[in-house]
Amino acid sequence: MNKHQRIIIWTLLLGSAARLLAQAPQWWTDRGVLRAGSAPHDFNPVNQGQVKWMCLKAYEELQEKLPGIGNADILDQIDTLPSGNNFRPANQGMLKAIALPFYERLIAEGYVQEVPWAAATNASRNHALANQGQLKNLFNFDLDAFDSDGDGLPDWWENKYGALVAGADEDGDGVSNLQEYQQGSNPLVADFVIPSSENTPVGDGSVNPPAGDLTDALIVNGSSVSATTGAWVLDGSAVYAVGRRGGLTYKADLPQGDMYRLQLSVRQQTIVSAKSHTYSLRFAVDGEFVARRSVKITGSGVQTAVLDTPFWMPETTP
Repeated sequence: MNKHQRIIIWTLLLGSAARLLAQAPQWWTDRGVLRAGSAPHDFNPVNQGQVKWMCLKAYEELQEKLPGIGNADILDQIDTLPSGNNFRPANQGMLKAIALPFYERLIAEGYVQEVPWAAATNASRNHALANQGQLKNLFNFDLDAFDSDGDGLPDWWENKYGALVAGADEDGDGVSNLQEYQQGSNPLVADFVIPSSENTPVGDGSVNPPAGDLTDALIVNGSSVSATTGAWVLDGSAVYAVGRRGGLTYKADLPQGDMYRLQLSVRQQTIVSAKSHTYSLRFAVDGEFVARRSVKITGSGVQTAVLDTPFWMPETTP
C-alpha cells in the first residue's frame, strides 16, 4: 500500500486526515490509553487488543462523565469482541461496529451530530485493515471541551453536580467550584483545608497549614493492603503493579474524627528509560470517589501525591 492509498483510506473512514495533528484528549493520559514515552505509529495496523483497550478506557470515561442506562449497550458491544485474538489485526468494519454505540450515546446527548464515517463514499472497505490512527481518531472525543455557558465548567460536570456558579464555593471549604473541577474533587464535599491568613496555597488547590499544625496520625507501608484489584506483587514494605491498571485498599485506624492530609509516595518499579512518565491516581474514601492526582516520575525518582480528605469519622463499636 502506498502513501497515497493510506491517506485515502483515512479520509473515507474518518473524514479529514488533518485530524492526525489534533491534540489528544486529556482522558487518554488520565486513563493510561497510550503507552507513556512511546512514539506514535498512526499508519501501522491496529490489532484487536488495542481496540479492546481503547474501548474499555472510553467506556470508563463515559461512565464517569456521562452515566446512564445507554452505557449498557456500549458494554454489550465490547463483550461481543472475540476473546483472545489480541494480536490479530482489526479491520475497518470492526472499528465502525465497536464505535457505533459510543456515538449513539454521544448523539443522543447532543455532543455530536453523526458518526464520523457518515460522509464516506466507499462502504466496501469494511474488510480492509484498519490502522492505529483511525482508532485514535474515532475515540478522540472530549467531553471536557463542551461548555455551553462558557464559565469553565463543562456541561457533564454541571449535569453531575448541578448548575453551579464557577466562582462560588458550594461546600464552604475555601476552594471555588472552578478549582474543584480543575483538581478533580467533589464540589459538594468539603475536601480541602479552609484557607486562613496563615496558610500558604500549594499547586494542587489545597493549602499548607501553619508549621506545627500538621502531625502524623497514621503511617502505612504500601505492602499493608487489605484488598486489591488487578495483579500486584509485594516487595518488602512496598507493592507494585504487574499490569497497567489496578486498585489497592487500605484500612485506616484514625484517632479521632477530622480532616486528614493524605500523602502517597510512588516510584517506578522498572526503569525502562530516563524519560519522564505520567501516572494517573484516583482516590476514594469508603468507596466514594474523592479526587484524581497525576504524578510525573523520571527514572528512579520518588513523587508524592497529596490531597486533603473529607471529614473522616472513626467507626465505633456499639
